[in-house]
Amino acid sequence: MGPGAIRFQVNARGAPTGFQFGPRDAFHPKPPEQGRISIGRLVTQPPAR
Repeated sequence: MGPGAIRFQVNARGAPTGFQFGPRDAFHPKPPEQGRISIGRLVTQPPAR
Protein backbone atom coordinates (compact mmCIF):
# COMPACT_ATOMS: atom_id res chain seq x y z
CA MET A 1 0.00 0.00 0.00
CA GLY A 2 1.10 3.52 -0.64
CA PRO A 3 -0.24 6.98 -1.27
CA GLY A 4 -3.05 7.38 -3.72
CA ALA A 5 -6.48 8.79 -4.30
CA ILE A 6 -9.94 7.30 -4.63
CA ARG A 7 -12.66 9.33 -6.28
CA PHE A 8 -16.33 8.74 -5.49
CA GLN A 9 -19.40 9.34 -7.63
CA VAL A 10 -22.46 10.44 -5.69
CA ASN A 11 -26.12 10.89 -6.55
CA ALA A 12 -28.14 14.10 -6.06
CA ARG A 13 -28.60 13.23 -2.37
CA GLY A 14 -24.86 12.75 -1.82
CA ALA A 15 -25.00 8.96 -1.48
CA PRO A 16 -22.05 7.14 -3.12
CA THR A 17 -22.89 5.32 -6.33
CA GLY A 18 -19.42 4.42 -7.63
CA PHE A 19 -15.69 4.71 -7.12
CA GLN A 20 -12.55 5.20 -9.20
CA PHE A 21 -8.98 4.22 -8.26
CA GLY A 22 -7.07 6.20 -10.88
CA PRO A 23 -7.73 9.24 -13.07
CA ARG A 24 -7.63 7.11 -16.23
CA ASP A 25 -9.79 4.30 -14.80
CA ALA A 26 -13.51 3.98 -15.36
CA PHE A 27 -15.84 4.38 -12.39
CA HIS A 28 -16.86 1.07 -10.81
CA PRO A 29 -20.51 0.94 -9.73
CA LYS A 30 -21.17 0.27 -6.07
CA PRO A 31 -22.69 -3.21 -5.87
CA PRO A 32 -26.17 -2.86 -4.32
CA GLU A 33 -25.80 -6.09 -2.33
CA GLN A 34 -22.85 -4.62 -0.40
CA GLY A 35 -24.80 -1.52 0.56
CA ARG A 36 -21.82 0.58 1.68
CA ILE A 37 -18.49 1.92 0.58
CA SER A 38 -16.05 1.99 3.50
CA ILE A 39 -12.45 3.14 3.61
CA GLY A 40 -9.76 3.10 6.25
CA ARG A 41 -6.04 3.25 6.71
CA LEU A 42 -3.55 1.08 8.49
CA VAL A 43 -1.91 2.58 11.55
CA THR A 44 0.99 1.41 13.68
CA GLN A 45 0.13 0.79 17.29
CA PRO A 46 2.64 0.47 20.11
CA PRO A 47 3.08 -3.05 21.53
CA ALA A 48 0.80 -4.01 24.42
CA ARG A 49 2.39 -3.82 27.85
